[in-house]
Amino acid sequence: MNTQVINQTTNNDNLLAINYSAPAKKKVSTLKYDKRNEVLNISSSHLEPLSVATYFKATQVIKYHLQSKESLHVHISLIKYNASSIKGLMNIFNALNHKWKVGKEVSVSWITPWDDDEVFDLAYDFSELFDFPVDIIPG
Repeated sequence: MNTQVINQTTNNDNLLAINYSAPAKKKVSTLKYDKRNEVLNISSSHLEPLSVATYFKATQVIKYHLQSKESLHVHISLIKYNASSIKGLMNIFNALNHKWKVGKEVSVSWITPWDDDEVFDLAYDFSELFDFPVDIIPG
């Protein structure tokens, strides 16, 4: 899927929002970094998996944030995933786990579609693979 940045905003270096959209389909994926509240939101509001670029940027934000801060909460809300999504999520979780092991406080809340067992199972599998807290919330 070809993606482009359609909106990037910052507010006093405390909030970074990047919205991605497939040009012809108006589908939006969002990566929001709230530095002040130490929260990274990764979400997709459509039936297409998130782009590789979104996962890469999320991993960069995690590493950047935890260089100078002691905690980060990652909020994930995905409707669909594919092999690239799993690899991107693995990179995110590996970065979080590395920081957890050196004493940083990290956690994840993952909202899954209430009617999609596959996404719930994926979230559960990730929660079992890593040491830090992962809350799975059927939504």
